[in-house]
Amino acid sequence: MKIRVHLALMVGTLLVPVVLSSALALDALLDGEREAALRSMREAARATSLATDREWSFAAGLGHALSTSTVLEQGDLAGFYERAREANGDSGLQTALISSDGRQLFNTAVPYGTAIAPPKEATRQRVAQALADSRHHISRLIVGRATGKYVATLEKAATLNDGRRVVISQWYPAAHFQRAFPADNVPSSWLIGIFDQDGVTVLRNRGPAEFVGKLPKEDLLRAIRDGRTDVLRNHSREGTSLYTVLQRSPMSGWTVAVGVPVSEVEAAARNAVMLSAIGVLAALMLAIGAAYLFGKRLVRALDHASHAALDLGRGMVPVIAVSPIDEVGKLESALHDAGLALRRSSDEREVLLADARDARAVAESQNRAKDDFLAMLGHELRNPLSAITSGISLLEYAGATPETSQRARQAIRRQCGLLVNIVDELLDASRVMTGKVSLTKQALDLGAVTRACLDSMDMRGLGKGLAITAEIGAAPVEADPMRLEQIINNLLDNAFKYTPAGGAVRVTVAAQDGKAVLEVADSGIGISAALLPKVFDVFMQGAASIDRAKGGLGIGLAVVRAMVEQHGGSVRADSLGEGRGSVFTVVLPLASGAAPAVEARAEPAAMAPGLRVLVVDDNDDAREMLTQVLTISGYTVLQAINGRQALLVAERELPAVAVIDIGLPDLSGYEVAVRLRALAATARIGLIALTGYGQDGDRSRALESGFDIHLTKPAKLDALVDAIAKASKTVGN
Repeated sequence: MKIRVHLALMVGTLLVPVVLSSALALDALLDGEREAALRSMREAARATSLATDREWSFAAGLGHALSTSTVLEQGDLAGFYERAREANGDSGLQTALISSDGRQLFNTAVPYGTAIAPPKEATRQRVAQALADSRHHISRLIVGRATGKYVATLEKAATLNDGRRVVISQWYPAAHFQRAFPADNVPSSWLIGIFDQDGVTVLRNRGPAEFVGKLPKEDLLRAIRDGRTDVLRNHSREGTSLYTVLQRSPMSGWTVAVGVPVSEVEAAARNAVMLSAIGVLAALMLAIGAAYLFGKRLVRALDHASHAALDLGRGMVPVIAVSPIDEVGKLESALHDAGLALRRSSDEREVLLADARDARAVAESQNRAKDDFLAMLGHELRNPLSAITSGISLLEYAGATPETSQRARQAIRRQCGLLVNIVDELLDASRVMTGKVSLTKQALDLGAVTRACLDSMDMRGLGKGLAITAEIGAAPVEADPMRLEQIINNLLDNAFKYTPAGGAVRVTVAAQDGKAVLEVADSGIGISAALLPKVFDVFMQGAASIDRAKGGLGIGLAVVRAMVEQHGGSVRADSLGEGRGSVFTVVLPLASGAAPAVEARAEPAAMAPGLRVLVVDDNDDAREMLTQVLTISGYTVLQAINGRQALLVAERELPAVAVIDIGLPDLSGYEVAVRLRALAATARIGLIALTGYGQDGDRSRALESGFDIHLTKPAKLDALVDAIAKASKTVGN
């Protein structure tokens, strides 16, 4: 068959399913248009409900602020009256102060001292409910005693200095909620109503004065009281048949109802379907005509393409003919390009080989850098391990003197601390480089934080023998305090470490051109031109002596760059070459104001000798050593080797604090914490997670499971003692 016959059959084959699918689509469109109208009604109801809640949220916030007023606490009712009127302003909100027996002491709707009608029993019940707990209470629609008009109230209890209990009542007139109705894109035929918890009409967009305070028709009232949120078919008070949607506010318990005449919803859907049907029919007729015309053009274009293919088969470069059909034109262009490609294949092959050689060289360079890093890491780990092994051998030596044993213990303690620092640095670098560190930003002064870091290093004796100058100004930033200190300390540590004795280090902080700028310059060993572009790469570092006298893992600058960029800033390194010093510049976004750079640190909690502590760990050595340390420190120590035994011991012995490992063989430490908190007898035990899992997610999960404190192994004794003392306070709380 010729291509024209194929096209005719294709069009005929397509018409039948197109007509059927169009019919189904038009039916779906009818439902869709109806649903679209209902969706618009739901959006209007939701917007009205949110606007109503916004008014109550304002009242709640203002009521909370007034409840903490010192004027109120001192019992100055006249002063508090003025304070309430000023706070309400022109918001439409009024304030009443109610005594515990339901009497209104004043109401800002009338002058101070105006006599107000005595309370009704319903008012006393509302006041009693507000005094019973500290939450806000939103009332049903009521008649105000001061105004005699319909109002709604939000009430909160407060306590005066003399012990008297009062209720602050923030109230709106019913007409105030007119502002909650949508102002735009709402047809005049739509009926919107706001109803209180009992279904009483608070306000209506049509005939508001006539229906306020009255119940709607029975079908709508029943739906409101049942808490329904589906589509309701009902009749308005005027007798109009409506589609009605309901939106209930979880904050106030009020319901918003939006009703639209059924005829309006159905008419819009039918009109949309009619227009769509006409469009589908026109499209089908146009498709038939277009198939005939395009078939003729396609035949001519394919004839040109077949001649081009014959030319390529003869070894000729086909001549491109201008085709009205893109695909055929691309085919002819492809045939033409195929001829040219044969001539270029040799050159392209050489280019690919050169690229492969370059990529291999880069990979080999990165592999060497990785090997250098691993070799350096092995060296850094073997040094403290060697010292620890020697110290243990010395302690086991029978002829060791007390002084020698003391020095050995001190050396072991120092080297264990060094190992912990190396592991922490590697884990921290991994979290930073993979973007798994979450920042807790706050307003800080970059200058104050830098000055605190310099003071800390000075107290530790770092930078001795160097001429250190500091030109530090105020530079407010939004940053995570711990991570900002980490950035500054890494740069200062590098400057001190790689500057020989007698050299100079200069630290400057300033606000420049809307940026906070920190600059650390030194006269040290400098950076070579080859290393300078790679100085912030994680596996790149300068040449080091065989003994690595300067120490470190060489990943500090990579961490600095990652942390600075996560704060939205940038960092760069400059150097005139080896032996000519270096300058590191950090630029951070400048914040609108400064804050204290360093927060006061809490003093360690005092140890309570004789306190009963339960140690839970399946590692015998770790458990025994921790038990011995705590026993020597004055605690009474209980032990458990798994989660189930821990639950039995805790319930039987009732320790003040439990120190629990997370990775237990039967129940995880998280499960143990959850079960201890669930038991009445053990719910108040202080719980400390002592574990090797130290990620941010591990810490959050421990606290969510019921732990009071999370410590990462190995923990220092003073930190553990401080944690035990703090956790034990939960027993008496």
